[in-house]
Amino acid sequence: MRKFVVLFGSLCCAAVLAGCSSNPFTGESQMSDTAIGAGAGAAVGAGAGYAVGSVTHANTTTSTVLGAGVGALTGAGAGAYMEDQQAKKREALQQSGVSVTQAGHTIALNLDKDVTFAPGEAQISSSNAKTLDSVAMVMRKYPKTKLDVIGYADETEGTVLSKQRAEAVVAYLTLKGISPKRLMATGTSSMMATAARHVEMNLQPLG
Repeated sequence: MRKFVVLFGSLCCAAVLAGCSSNPFTGESQMSDTAIGAGAGAAVGAGAGYAVGSVTHANTTTSTVLGAGVGALTGAGAGAYMEDQQAKKREALQQSGVSVTQAGHTIALNLDKDVTFAPGEAQISSSNAKTLDSVAMVMRKYPKTKLDVIGYADETEGTVLSKQRAEAVVAYLTLKGISPKRLMATGTSSMMATAARHVEMNLQPLG
C-alpha cells in the first residue's frame, strides 16, 4: 500500500507541476486547467482501477496506478481543451483592448479605447461590436455584476442622442445573452464641442 501511495502521490505531483496559466480576464497567475484536469483524472482513475482490481482479484496496487495514469491522461486532455478555450478568450480580450482589474470584490472594466459614434448617429460599428463582444464575455464570467452604460453627446446633439447611444449598447449586449436586468442606460450631454460622442461603461456589484 505504501508503494501505491508513493506512486499515486507522484502522479498527482506531476499533474500539479504541469504548470500554471494566466487568468484570461485579470492576467493573474492560476493553476492551469491541464494540471487540474490531470490531477482530478488521476484521482478518479485511481479509484476506478482499485475497484476493478478488487473485483477481478488482480494486483490492486497495479490496477490503481494504471487507472490513475489513464485517468491523468484523460483529465489532462480535457484540461488542455479548456486551457485552449481560455487562451482564445485571452486573445480575444487582448485584441479588443478590454481587460479586467479585480481587487477583492471590486471589479474594474478597462477599455483601451472608447466606444465611439459618428456625429449624429447611435449605430454600433464593427469596431465597437468587437469591443462589446469582449465586454459580454467579461459579464458572463462575472455574473454577479451589473453594467452602467452612460452615453455622451456633444453640445450640438443633445441628451436624446446620448441616451440612444447608451441604449444601443444595452441592446447589443442583450442580444449577446446578457440579462437586461444587469444593464442600465443613461444619457448626458457635454459642453465639449466634438470630443464627447461615446459611451462609458462601469461594472458595479449586483445589490
